[in-house]
Amino acid sequence: MKYKSIFMLAVLMMCASFAMARADVKYTIVAKYTFAKSSYGSAGSVEETNTNFVTAEKSRRELVQNYGIYTSKEILIFRCDLHQEFRLDDSLRIYTASKIVPALSTRASPGELKEDIPEMTTITNYAIKKLAPEKINSFDTQGYEVTTMTQYSGDSGNKEGKSTMKWWLADVPGWQSCNEIDSPLPASFTHVVNFHGTERRRYTEKNTGDVEEMNKLITQFPVRIEGTS
Repeated sequence: MKYKSIFMLAVLMMCASFAMARADVKYTIVAKYTFAKSSYGSAGSVEETNTNFVTAEKSRRELVQNYGIYTSKEILIFRCDLHQEFRLDDSLRIYTASKIVPALSTRASPGELKEDIPEMTTITNYAIKKLAPEKINSFDTQGYEVTTMTQYSGDSGNKEGKSTMKWWLADVPGWQSCNEIDSPLPASFTHVVNFHGTERRRYTEKNTGDVEEMNKLITQFPVRIEGTS
């Protein structure tokens, strides 16, 4: 009972502090993912509803995922003014607090680059084709077709993957959560990741092709996305 009380108090405090600063932008993204039967598992689908409330230094994300046999709900609150991220699990009645760390600040140190651990590499090539503009739900959007080719090598195995996505994007100022702003795709990025908490891997990600254009697209609001991979 004590643990539950602490949880509820934390929720009320965080919600109250967020409510005091009115959300400048609120939007909901509804997506459905369908999976064909493969060596990775059986066929199935997932429905996802992602509701976001965004203001200058704070944002709240409510994520509901319906797997058919069960539904999960998670709430993430980003307090960039405090450099804190709060993650709340609605069903388990637990929450965690952690520091917001910019992605590129986790580059491998000189010591980690020399460390004798398994290595993995992914090389992703982006090819972007401009499509016709379209008006969708009162938004003036610009369409793009983004083809992604990814090569995997090293400890993760040698394989390739391809996806083709169509994006219809609109200029909506202030829609990005504060923890996502200024996070462009780098040409190359090496960091150390932990699998299962203890298995360390040195992971290098390389991006090629239309990377500069891709960095412009990810700042635009996605009104509609279609694709296969």
